[in-house]
Parts: sequence; C-alpha cells; structure tokens
Amino acid sequence: MDPRLRIKTDNLAALAVTLAPIIYFLPAILKGAVLCPEDGLLFNVPLRVVAAQIVRSGHLPLWNPYIFSGMPLLAAAQGGLLFPPNWFYLPFSPATATNLMVVSSYMIAALGAYLYARSTRVSVFGAVVTSIIWQSCGFMIGQISHINIVHTAAMLPWVLWALERYAVSGSRRGGALLALLVAIQVFAGHQQSFAYSLMLVSAYAIVMAFAHTKARKRYLSSLIFVATGVLLGAVQIVPTFELLRNSTRATAGYSFITSFSMPKRFVLNLLAPYLMGGGDGRLFRASYFGPPFYAELVAYISVLGLMLAIVAVFLKPDTRTKFWMIVFPAGLLLAFGGYAPLHLYWVIYFVPVLNLFRVPARHLIEAEFALSVLAGRGVMALQAARGNRRAQRRVAIVGATVFLLTFFAVTWWRPADFRLDRVAPVSILRAPELFMPILIAGASAIALLIFARGRRGSATAVLVIIALDLALWGQSTDWYTASPRRQDQIWQLPEIVRVLREHAPREASSYRILTAPHTFDPAVPPVGPSVSRSTDWGLWTQPDYYMMFGIQNAAGYDGFGLARYGHLAGEMKVWGELSDPNTTLRGPSREMDLLNVRYLVSMRRTSAQPAFLPESGTTPSTALSESYGGFKFAPTDLGLPNLAAKKSLRFTLPAFAADHFALITNLSWSENISDGATIGHLRLTTQDGRVLEFELRAGVDTSEWAYDRADIHARIRHQRRVIIRPTRTSPRLRFPKRQ
Repeated sequence: MDPRLRIKTDNLAALAVTLAPIIYFLPAILKGAVLCPEDGLLFNVPLRVVAAQIVRSGHLPLWNPYIFSGMPLLAAAQGGLLFPPNWFYLPFSPATATNLMVVSSYMIAALGAYLYARSTRVSVFGAVVTSIIWQSCGFMIGQISHINIVHTAAMLPWVLWALERYAVSGSRRGGALLALLVAIQVFAGHQQSFAYSLMLVSAYAIVMAFAHTKARKRYLSSLIFVATGVLLGAVQIVPTFELLRNSTRATAGYSFITSFSMPKRFVLNLLAPYLMGGGDGRLFRASYFGPPFYAELVAYISVLGLMLAIVAVFLKPDTRTKFWMIVFPAGLLLAFGGYAPLHLYWVIYFVPVLNLFRVPARHLIEAEFALSVLAGRGVMALQAARGNRRAQRRVAIVGATVFLLTFFAVTWWRPADFRLDRVAPVSILRAPELFMPILIAGASAIALLIFARGRRGSATAVLVIIALDLALWGQSTDWYTASPRRQDQIWQLPEIVRVLREHAPREASSYRILTAPHTFDPAVPPVGPSVSRSTDWGLWTQPDYYMMFGIQNAAGYDGFGLARYGHLAGEMKVWGELSDPNTTLRGPSREMDLLNVRYLVSMRRTSAQPAFLPESGTTPSTALSESYGGFKFAPTDLGLPNLAAKKSLRFTLPAFAADHFALITNLSWSENISDGATIGHLRLTTQDGRVLEFELRAGVDTSEWAYDRADIHARIRHQRRVIIRPTRTSPRLRFPKRQ
C-alpha cells in the first residue's frame, strides 16, 4: 500500500472517531437537552459558572463565597478550573457552554484512545474499535453527571500515548509533552480517578520496561516525566490535600471507603446491561432493584467488544495483551470493594491516599479501558490470522461460549428480583432487557466469525454492531431523560431569585439564605429532612443552584465540605441538610444568626398536606387522597413528628375489600435499631371475625431508607432490605397480583 494513502486513511479514521460523540449526543441536543443530568446540574455546572463569573470580574477563582458561607474554590478541585474544556463557560451561556464542554470531553477521549492504540501498532480498524468502545462504554457514559470523572478518564489514553511516543523517540520534547499531559489530567479535577490512572500508567511503564530490552531505559525514565507532571499539578494537588485534611473525609472509616462497591453479580451486566433494571423507561422499563446507583456500577463494552477482547488473549498473547489481560480482572476485583472475596479491600484501607476515596466501583476505569484496548488488539489478531483454520475454530468457540453465557445470564442466572413494569409473569419475550441481549449476542457471534474469515463487508458489520449495541444501551440510560431542557426556567431568571432581589437588601453580600429540602411552617415544628422529603422534587431547594445568581447560601453541596463548619452550622451534612432542623431553627443556639442567614428557602406546603398529626389516636385515612392501581396513598409527607423513646404511633383504617396486600415501608434515623428488632405490629381483622397479627421487623421486613449513605452505613445495626425506587419516567408503582 502507498504510504501516503496509509497516512490519509489513518487521518480520516482519527477524524471519524473524534466526530463520533457529536453524532451520539446530537439527537438529544437538537431536542433542547442540556447535558448535565443529576449532579451535573446540582453541582458541576454551578461551580463552573461561578468560576467563569469570578474570572470575568477580574479576580482569581480561589474562593467561593456562595456555599457553606464561603469555602475554597480552586482547592475543591471538582470545578476543574485549569482544565481547558471548562473554559467554554467564559464566553458562552451556561447551557451552551455545558453542551460544548461535555461533547468536547468525549471527543478528547475518542481521539486519545485511537492514538494510543495506533502507537502500539494496532491496525487502523482495531484502533477505531478501541476508540468507539472507550468513548461509549459503561464507565464513560455512566459518569456523565460527574463530568470531572469523564475528563480525567478522557486523558488516560493521552498519557499512555505520550509515554509510548517517548519510549520510541527518547526526546526531551516527548518527555515534556508527557509531563504536560499528566498535569492536565490532574487539573481535570477528580483526584480518585487520577490516582487510579497514575497507578495504571506507572505499572504499564514498568512492565513494558522489563519486556522491551532496547527501550527499557526510556520506559523507566518516562516515570521521571510522569513525576514531573505530578509536580506541575501540585498547584492543584497541594491545596486540595489541605482541604481534604479539614473535610469530613479525613476521619472516614472502612465503611465509608467501601460505600458504593460493585456487587459481584453485576459482572453479568457485561453480557446483559439491564439485567438488574436501570433503563430510563422508554424501551427498557424494568425497575432497577440493585444498590444505588446503577450508573456507578454498570460495566458494559458491547457483547462483540467482549468477544474481541477474549480473542486477543487467545490469538495475540504478547506482553501488552497479557498486561491488559491482567488489568481487567484486577480492576474488577478492586471495583468489588467491600464485596471482594476474602475481604481483600481491607488492604486498600491501609494504603495512604487510596484510603481517602469511596466508591470502589470507579475502579471500572481500569477494567473497561483494558477491555477496550484488548478489543482493538483482537481485531488486529483476527486480521493477521485470516486463512488460519485453527484460529477460526478458536474464534467460533469464543463466539459460541459468549452467546451461551448471555443466554444463561438472562434465563437460569437471572436475578429472582427481576420484575416487568406491568402485571405479567416474567418471560424472555416480554422483556427487552432479556431478549435483546440474546439477539445482540447472536448477531455478534456471526459477525465475529465472518470477520475472522475475511468476508467482504465484515468489518462494516463488526463496527455497526458494536456502535448500535453501545448506542442502544447508552441512549437508554437516564442521562437522556434526566438532562434539563434549554427552555426550562433554570436557565432563565427564576421567580424565587427575582423575589429575593426585590425584597432583599440591594447589596447581595449583606445577607445569606438557607435552603432546606423540606416544608417549613412557622406555626409547626419542622421535621428532619430524612423524614420530610416532598414527593415533588424541587431544584429551588438545592443549595448550589443559587450561586449562579450571586446569592450566598449558608448551606451547600460539596464533597469537601469542612468538618468544623458542619459542626457550627447545626451538624450540617456535605449536601446541605440540617441533622436536626427543629433544634437549629427553633432552639436556643444562634448559629444561623452568626452566619447572617436572613431568608429560608424551603418546599411549599400544598393545600392537601396537613400541618400536623398527633402522635397517637390518629386516623389518617382522610389524608389518603391519591390512588395508584387501586391503592390509597397520601399525596405528600404527612408531617408526622419523630417518635421519641417509649412513644408509639397507632392508627386504624376503615374496612376495605382485599385478597392480598403489600406494605411499602422504610425507617428513618434508625441507625441504633438492631437487626430483627420489632418496630411495628400489624393486626388484620377479617370479615368472618378472625384476627391475624404480624410483626414488622428491622432488617427483615423493612430497613433504613438511607442505608447506603456512607455516614449512616458506617454505624447502622440492621441489614438492608430491598428498596423500591420509582423512576421519574414511571412514578406510579404497580403491584403484581400475587405479591
């Protein structure tokens, strides 16, 4: 082949994969979506908007006066102030800047993965496969609401590419580029992902040094430039570490660092990604029944991508393949966290720096990148083995094995808790979560075999199946439905901000507000946040939102919330909730006065919501005005007070016809309730006069609603039961007839 033609093909392929994220996100953007679901809107976007406003005002963005009565901004790191894609917020509006920042981040990831694969002599098509899988895999799409994690992960293949370039040339310019890219990865703003990436890059350099005698010195000396990059990033690392020492994370225990571990059964998601539920309700509607949060726990690279990764292990077992083959199970084992066999994660607890991070599932960054690289190497191995019948037999075995494993995953190994979104027996043909993986696995096995035989059009078939598989999964996750729209009031001047500007002092720095995610009636003692959440989720009580409008808040939401400030502000949590609002707002303490709080922003009490119900002798049936599937519910929180020691709540319901019943219950502030303790009694009187009595027991029939929250999970004394979590797209609960 003409070398000039090869270069042209290489460049076109690089351009194509770089533009792929635009195609991926374009349908949502054209429908008005702003790509900042969940924490993106509540935390990441406000931080970036405020940083841009401070810079435009002519100041350095070192301090954030708008949350927690003021806290460090640069040191908090997660705003990624020094990471170039975040600079879109300087010239553009928040909505436009957000979409540009998000899409460009995935474009960076796509091109980096392609360049790294090519630097290891993977074929053009193999590099394309690696790039498509990495930019669309479970980790990258699942973390879109934590965009700083995406930024850090996007830089991982760039660092490896620069390391390979330096190992080939040994030039100082190549070493300087490596150091610069490491520093940029630090500036992306997620220390946990950077630490995992740094360990991976260091291990890669050491293994390659021992495997390549001629380049050994350059691989080892590359570690010096990596260290130089870390030193360049010290302008971010040092203040962040100092802030960390003063945050609530400084005293975190084992339960904290193992919170949001990946259950071992989630390995099946590599074959059937919605086997535990988790779809956004448009196509995949089965309710999610796993631990929170699905996006943190899912690992998916497409079924055909998995087949190609396995093929690489069998057909091209060179040093790089073996390295990535080891990285995958190692990353998966670390992602298990507290679920790891033999309690292996206890070792991590005693490793400095690593014992500061929670969410072990984020080790999927190593596992899924390894699979992405292996898939590209599998393509190259198949291209080299065409005409080799022994290799084709191995390929056929791999395809058939993965297909059978997928079939078993959705049938015999399917979790017993899997339920349809409607009242019907579970069967494969009734649930796309079950039959789609089988169809995709079958098509993938066929495409793999014809590609191994070198049939015309087989490369196109492989690429289309991988892309469609990943798009079908990724476009059905809740980022699409949870992303706000451009026409939403949040991008305009909200009414509550307008009211504050009309009635508050003209000088915004002369007062603070306090946001409270619960209703507040001056005539009624407030109820703790954990037992008074409104059914109408409101952005207007989210603390970080107001910083975009220059309004200072005594509350806030930041994982680096200062421990001393939390103690001062009524034992405030890092997400801005008061532990005991009744004591803080009505007790003799004056902390809110000291913090210059003048206005309380809380949920509005609806007309259907009673102001107060007595502790005993209550008959709340009149409040049960909502009917779901024939079942009566209160339209919102009943405003019941916390039950103090030796207090009980007793109520009766009028007679009603039923042949089955279900209880949906949870506990609040129940850390000290031991496993199996009786917390309630249920007495049923039948029409023929029989009396049936049941006990409601903690850890057996019900459990703490916030069980998985790190601070509660660390001290809770009863087990966790299954929790029903209705999604935004399916707010009404449906009960199977015989449940």
